[in-house]
Amino acid sequence: MYHIILANNYISDGNTLGNLLNITEASKIDLTQNKLGPSGAQALSLLLKDNNKLEELNISENGIQVSGLQEISKALKSKTLKSFNIAKNGIDNSGESQLVQLVTDNVSLIALDLSDNPLGDACMSAIIASISSKNIIDYLNITKVSMTKITGRAILNFFSSNNFITGLKLGYNKLSPEIGAALGSQILKSNKIQLLDIRFSEIGEDGTSAIFENLGSNTSLTDLNLSGNATSKKGMQLLTNALQQNKNLVRLGLRYCNIDKVGFLELSKGIAQNSSLEWLDLAHNWLDSREAARKFGDALAHDKHQKTSVTSKSVLNELNLASCGISYKQIEELSEGLFRNQTIQTLHVDGNDLSVKGIRGLAFGVKHNKTLKILTLQDCNIDTADVVNFLEKVGDDCLLDILDVRKNVAIIQNPALQQALNRYNKYKVILN
Repeated sequence: MYHIILANNYISDGNTLGNLLNITEASKIDLTQNKLGPSGAQALSLLLKDNNKLEELNISENGIQVSGLQEISKALKSKTLKSFNIAKNGIDNSGESQLVQLVTDNVSLIALDLSDNPLGDACMSAIIASISSKNIIDYLNITKVSMTKITGRAILNFFSSNNFITGLKLGYNKLSPEIGAALGSQILKSNKIQLLDIRFSEIGEDGTSAIFENLGSNTSLTDLNLSGNATSKKGMQLLTNALQQNKNLVRLGLRYCNIDKVGFLELSKGIAQNSSLEWLDLAHNWLDSREAARKFGDALAHDKHQKTSVTSKSVLNELNLASCGISYKQIEELSEGLFRNQTIQTLHVDGNDLSVKGIRGLAFGVKHNKTLKILTLQDCNIDTADVVNFLEKVGDDCLLDILDVRKNVAIIQNPALQQALNRYNKYKVILN
């Protein structure tokens, strides 16, 4: 048995592709973005039906549509197929019977990706019912499938009798706060769920609060993304409590969550006491308060500061603070924490109005930090002189590998910049 990975090659002839690669013998086939279309899918299906070793099939982004799906579903009646990805193929609700049949016929299927197809509620509810009867699927990606709270209720019913799923993606749908709250209560009580992605799904403050409330006692979840769903003061307090208790969460996505000064003040308490979180995305929130920036900086500081007794337990490796309304005033406070931080390797500050004062303040923290490898400052209203100033202040002391200053239109190549780049050449500076 062998694997075939031929993604992004735009090969539209499924028959030629199949004969060329001897698809009948492959155990893993990845044909992502090859423009197969309905006719290519039909030709490919003739070869797939003779494959009795296939375990993984990825035909995402091929535009096979419902007519192509019909041929593929006829061919796939396997006892070995474990993973099937048919994302972004222009399949709508008229593909319901084919998708249900595919789930029913492939008795070993444990991972299913239907994302970015406009399937709708009726189709998705039928698929969920079919999955429920199988009782074995542990990874389901139904991101952006045009479902609403109607399918949300079907998912809740599914979870009432099936708590074995480890990965669930529901993003970019219209679930409602009611469904969000119920999902938070029901799913996180399962200590098998490892990945939960409900980004931009209109679950509102009630939904995020319910998830945060149950997060503290969960012992399995490692990856949680709630970006694009509003939070409240109460919700952020619940998140802080959860972060202080939870020992397994590694990744947390909270961009576009309306987190303001009060939210950041609460979050800082949780970050300082959490020793598992490695990746945190807070982009497009509001860290425009000097006080909140100071507390957040303190939460990142592993060495005590003369102004505070806080010693952080944080193990954050990557932090995204892009477009958070940060100016030089907040950067000065954050830089104090960065100075004393011993874990962050990637920091994103893109889309904040730093200007010359912000660059100087940031340089202080970067110069003394001993772990930071990647710093991105795209679209930060900085010019050539600011970059030169940063390089000169940081000098050869920092351990940066990459400084990304793209999308700052005032940065132009000139002799001063080139001289600084030549002098401080330990790390790569990415310009416009």
